Amino acid sequence: LGLVHKTGVWYLVAMHGETARVYRVDRLEEACETGEAGQRPADFDLTTFWEAWEAEYAANLPAFVARVRLGPEARRHRDELGALNPRSVTEHGDATDGWVEQTLLFDTRRVAVAALLALAPEVDVIAPDELRQELAAVAREVVARNGHGRDAAFT
Repeated sequence: LGLVHKTGVWYLVAMHGETARVYRVDRLEEACETGEAGQRPADFDLTTFWEAWEAEYAANLPAFVARVRLGPEARRHRDELGALNPRSVTEHGDATDGWVEQTLLFDTRRVAVAALLALAPEVDVIAPDELRQELAAVAREVVARNGHGRDAAFT
């Protein structure tokens, strides 16, 4: 039915029985001729289909919401984390003390922990509590592995 190029990735839109499906071209391993004539549905519009498919796909992605306060350095580097970047950011109020409260949407809690560790130490997790506890546990483990016997402050 068509090819779509989105953020550096090609997608094939094709019929599977009576249903239009989306396939990442770089994941296709083999193609063969079936000898059957392809039939494009008369009412099919690739742009309309893609917009609807993309919206449904985004709505069904896993999501983890974190409410945090970030300091100036953490805010400056928040969107430079590559795959760890939050999918969305909502700011709450002004930075009167240089710190801003934000709601960050990540793919998973694990991604949130990695991203917030990358922004440390200017990170204050407000919610959820499980994220705050996990971030603290990981930080303690990093100190235990890397600080023991090397610096009197960590002993």
